[in-house]
Amino acid sequence: AKVCATETRAPKPRTIALFHASVGSGHRVAAEAIAQAFADLTSPAGGATLADPATYPTLRPEVRDVLAFGRTRLTNANLLSRSFTGVVAPFYDWLWRHLFTGHLIWEGSPWIAHLSAPAFTQWIADRRPAAVICTHAAGANLAVGARTQTGLDFPLICVPTDYGVHGLWPHAHTDLFCVATPDMADELQRRGVSRRRIAITGIPIKPEFTRSEYVHPDKSSSMVTSSTSPNLTRNRANNKELPLLIVAGAGDPGPYRDFRHLLDSALPQLETLPNLQITIICGNDEEYRQRLEQQLRDRGRTRSEAGQAHIAVRAYVDDIAAHMASSALVVVKPGGLTCTECLAVGTPLLIAGNAYGQEGANACALRAAGAALIAADSRELVGEIATFLADPARGDALRNNAATLRHPHAAHDIAQRVLQLMR
Repeated sequence: AKVCATETRAPKPRTIALFHASVGSGHRVAAEAIAQAFADLTSPAGGATLADPATYPTLRPEVRDVLAFGRTRLTNANLLSRSFTGVVAPFYDWLWRHLFTGHLIWEGSPWIAHLSAPAFTQWIADRRPAAVICTHAAGANLAVGARTQTGLDFPLICVPTDYGVHGLWPHAHTDLFCVATPDMADELQRRGVSRRRIAITGIPIKPEFTRSEYVHPDKSSSMVTSSTSPNLTRNRANNKELPLLIVAGAGDPGPYRDFRHLLDSALPQLETLPNLQITIICGNDEEYRQRLEQQLRDRGRTRSEAGQAHIAVRAYVDDIAAHMASSALVVVKPGGLTCTECLAVGTPLLIAGNAYGQEGANACALRAAGAALIAADSRELVGEIATFLADPARGDALRNNAATLRHPHAAHDIAQRVLQLMR
């Protein structure tokens, strides 16, 4: 008799597709944070608590840039984001909020996917993903079209990375919206999205912003920076300084143009404030860093002077979480990820400049919650910082008000909910 041995095969990996758009860095960072959360939840080495190998075969998160699937590949996708600033910003603000354009895109998504990004639909057909998660509306709308064309039945999860939900998200075709605030959930319900398809998870951020030594530090008792970032602090036993961080750049300098103009106007006045330690991060813009340092030298600010602020200029930094956590106040433009990272580590925010579209929604939401100070111009920026210097208790109030917006473990919450959808 011929005996056939039973062959044991490992479960076939299933793709969790995470689509972002390389317009700025926030969408990508959020997608990568969710991918890391899946690795933590589904790996025994990561202390898996939810995923049962018998129920969930090997899951393979794959993060992709949706703009890479277009018929015409953008050589610099950040140029697209710059086209929504300046004189066209008010028009973009209307487009961002209005549902009319959204309805056209939702209903035409199969044709849009076929005409503009056939490679996207082919990728979906080849991978047959177990779920599709999108941190940008472009990927979500293409996923709707690809699902229709391929006939595949996968859950579509939309994760807006701001504190407002714009009209271009595919509301009628999304299985789960993961949003930052109850107000966003209310807005989606007004637009016809069922409450059972909405989860208030917060915005996903990198794991380093949830480290115990960073989260919710108590800065009210001392204005001296912590030891977590020795490059920021100058130990002065007899003269404590307020550490102020200004984020004036990241990967792409384009969106910071207006913010930098405001900072250039405010900096001479900020230099005169006493007991202030200012660190300015310029990102990957070496030209701007050199220009800023030259301006300081021209004003004779190469050294700290008695009774005046000390200023340090930095290029791109990898340990931004440590810089934020060791600061008493962070001045930023209202990007969704940057604001969320500050909230996670418990550092008060000062949002500077006029904002439109998603950044306008971020500023409005944080101001309404009492979680951030707002300065529209250089005069207000200097005034808010001077007031903060005189009354450190304002920082406590901002941190307390921000508690309802703080979701440092949003990425894991989103990953858990997606796994539940896959059951």
